[in-house]
Amino acid sequence: MLIYIEKLTRSHAKALFHFEVANRSFFETMVPSRGESYYEWNVFLKKLDSLLKEQKEKEAYYYLIMEKAGTIVGRINIVLDTTASTGDLGYRIGQDYTRKGLAKRAVETLLKEKHVAELERITAKTTSSHIASQKVLERNGFIYVKTDPVAFYFRGNKENFVHYELVKGERLK
Repeated sequence: MLIYIEKLTRSHAKALFHFEVANRSFFETMVPSRGESYYEWNVFLKKLDSLLKEQKEKEAYYYLIMEKAGTIVGRINIVLDTTASTGDLGYRIGQDYTRKGLAKRAVETLLKEKHVAELERITAKTTSSHIASQKVLERNGFIYVKTDPVAFYFRGNKENFVHYELVKGERLK
């Protein structure tokens, strides 16, 4: 499947809302819920506007992962630290699009974006049980840094956060 990333805009609101609603149960098996109110249209729009404000102020960059026909298959973003030399990577792929290598390709594509490629360091974290996400990071040159020693319980399972980083000059070519 051919994919590309597209910077998030207000014009994506309706399609993104439908994507989030359709994938809610799936996402909540891996990450905590965004809360019931997030799935109310007016609340969703306010949260979207907040993200767009962060993007306008260059505090973060939010993208949609799209397939060639223009369907949203996922989301990917970089949230910058206060010095703007480090960013924190986040991404999610819709349930119908997993296990196709799309996350790996989306991360690879994002890393080539000028404002991301200029960062000195990019961090990411996932849970100890999310092996697929760990593989996506490793296949894009991220190096394992540490596993948090303090565990937490999520959906009845004991989890730890696993931290990765990518340092400028150490990226895969």
